[in-house]
Amino acid sequence: MRTKDCENVYQAAQVWKLKMLSLSGSILGSNDCWNTETISDLRLKFEGNLLEDHGRNFLQKLQEQLQTASKETKQLAAEVIWLLYLFPSNIGCTKKVEKISKVWNWSGEILDKTNTLLGNDVLDGIGSGGPGFNNHFWREFLCAIVLSDELTKLDLPSRTKLFGDGDAFASWIDTLDVMKGRQFRHMILHLLFPISFERISSRAMKKEILEGCKHSYTENTDDERLEIDRALRDLRQKLSEETGRNDFEFWDEDIKSRWKPEAGKEAQPRDSILQSSTQVLEDIANGISFYLVGASWDSGDKVNEFIDSGIWLNGYSEKYLDTVRNVAPGDKIAIKAAFRRKKDLPFDNRGKDIGIMRIKARGTVTENPGDGRRLVVEWEEDFTSFDIFGYVWQPTISKLNTEKYPFVVDWVFNDIPQPVHDMPKLWWGNTSQPDMKAETEDTESTGENDYQHTPINRIYYGPPGTGKTYKLIQDRGIERMPLYLQHDRTEGKRCLEIVTFHQSYSYEDFIEGLRPVVLNKQVSYDVRNGVFKDLCLRAQDNPDMHYAIFIDEINRGNVSAIFGESITLIEADKRCRFTENGELDMSVPGTTVRLGVSGEDFGIPINVDIYATMNTADRSLVRIDTALRRRFDFFECMPDPTLLHDVIVSGIDLEKLLYTINERIAKILDRDHTIGHAYFMKGTELTMEDLAHIFEHAILPLLEEYFFDDWSKIEEVLGDSTKSLEDRFVIRNSETESRYNPVTYSVNQNAFFRPAAYTGIYESI
Repeated sequence: MRTKDCENVYQAAQVWKLKMLSLSGSILGSNDCWNTETISDLRLKFEGNLLEDHGRNFLQKLQEQLQTASKETKQLAAEVIWLLYLFPSNIGCTKKVEKISKVWNWSGEILDKTNTLLGNDVLDGIGSGGPGFNNHFWREFLCAIVLSDELTKLDLPSRTKLFGDGDAFASWIDTLDVMKGRQFRHMILHLLFPISFERISSRAMKKEILEGCKHSYTENTDDERLEIDRALRDLRQKLSEETGRNDFEFWDEDIKSRWKPEAGKEAQPRDSILQSSTQVLEDIANGISFYLVGASWDSGDKVNEFIDSGIWLNGYSEKYLDTVRNVAPGDKIAIKAAFRRKKDLPFDNRGKDIGIMRIKARGTVTENPGDGRRLVVEWEEDFTSFDIFGYVWQPTISKLNTEKYPFVVDWVFNDIPQPVHDMPKLWWGNTSQPDMKAETEDTESTGENDYQHTPINRIYYGPPGTGKTYKLIQDRGIERMPLYLQHDRTEGKRCLEIVTFHQSYSYEDFIEGLRPVVLNKQVSYDVRNGVFKDLCLRAQDNPDMHYAIFIDEINRGNVSAIFGESITLIEADKRCRFTENGELDMSVPGTTVRLGVSGEDFGIPINVDIYATMNTADRSLVRIDTALRRRFDFFECMPDPTLLHDVIVSGIDLEKLLYTINERIAKILDRDHTIGHAYFMKGTELTMEDLAHIFEHAILPLLEEYFFDDWSKIEEVLGDSTKSLEDRFVIRNSETESRYNPVTYSVNQNAFFRPAAYTGIYESI
């Protein structure tokens, strides 16, 4: 088995092993997070609070689950994700580090990305995890947590014994119910015992190898998974004796041909390239239809949700309702995504890019309620994604023409390999043997640049001081920020624009408008592009780059008027794709409108992302209307007192202080008017003078605004009624109120510098 190229990965896995033996320390930082208490806490907050999807991805839900967790628990969650990312190679290293860093930074500390355990030689991966790993990542995450927690319940001699015996370790983890059907079971066994367990993360593939080689194993027992691994061990020994080498992988051509004979066959002659199998002919004769469907709308990938729920939903245009209604039980569907690529093709494509359709999941329809929206589907387990070259179906749901394309049915549904080496013969009659790699070195469009998956429309909303604008401006919380900071090739401008909406901001500023021009004392009017239209035009000319506009305080302006007709165009399935020449790609569904001022046709490119912030506490702001709301993903940013954990100023616990104040505000008013943690995060160590300044010039004025100068409520929030007079922030100048003698209030300036005035807030509970 080839393990020499994976040595750094195996050593990294040993780092985790040592933490589990010692039950202490950290993998990526200095805090102690691999201890019994923290591991148990993470399990409780995740397993004990599983959330419904509701359009949110894994990290969004995880952030909510960890909102009240300690710094150590949040860092532990990041390190668990790191452990899960050691094996899979179908996720890029950059994306892995971004996600690990994002979770780590929730703790209030910034992850050191220069850590050697975050390097490419560790996180590039050593084997495919398949789509099931990504689509069910929360299940894999739970596996890793449960495994770690259950290990903590064993004494040190027992843990040491398990880590010293691969079969014993496998037998033990197979007793954990969460491991059933999960890739992490196979991954962790190989990482810890690479000689004993194959570099394969799929039980189905392991069985396929054994059955293809007619190598027996014990089925239908409690130990079947371990028996499969032992049988593979025996098969490796057998093949090693036959071939004279042990340094092979089961997918090497000479080895694969033994368990999958068609793998070693020469490509079919040109006149038989597009022949269909007996299976597809039988399916067609039995009335089975085949559909390709999308799984991304409302700017979100729904593959995970669909597979978990055993359904497929039509969330797109009304025009597809009849097509969905016509799908019959027994019909087969496959979730696809489409993109284009120029390099690393398995043939010479003469420097041209080519459409690629990625098959992400397959299943059989078991029920159709007939509403045009929902299908009940039995999805295939342990499915591994693959690509089809040159045959790209773009509509949300399309029925395959089995009369014209029966061979595509075979490629998509029947595991018959596409004869990719011979495909150029069909496109331009190339009779020469195609090269394995295209000549161009242009940037590839990957799955991240899917027509359907690329655009991000996102609004961060919440009370003031919760880090909404910080997320936009700083490289934190924005996964594509490094891409936006690049300069484009046409105008040399950054791929990022930042604007702030206000009551005077207009369509003319954002899209286009007339501007006066004085020449020779004569006034004329020119059409001038607004900031967003200008950004979109640059994105058209550079389709391989990512662009973004950051809109601060989006609900301070008249959003409908500012966006105008472009409000429709920002939807994911309305976005346009443009060629390298800046021309509209007519092969991709997209929508354009005729602008009212210039009369130009305008479409929003697929490579433009839109981010915005929204303050929920300002009474002067207009709520976002429904038309805009359904076109954006909303990310709530609430105060997080845990970010002030262990911040003590003159004996004042700021975490308790902020938590208590916000608890009272939420009870008296609402949670939208709570106070953000950012007021207390000044980048340097706070002093008593700093705290006094914050309270006098930020917190107290904010409370005055919230409660319309109702000082009795401010007293209640600050717990002043239970304090001594000198420690009260608010002083009643009169205790009795009458028609002619109203109660008046004043601010006690001395209280801002008295620690007891602050501790009394949370001690008065």
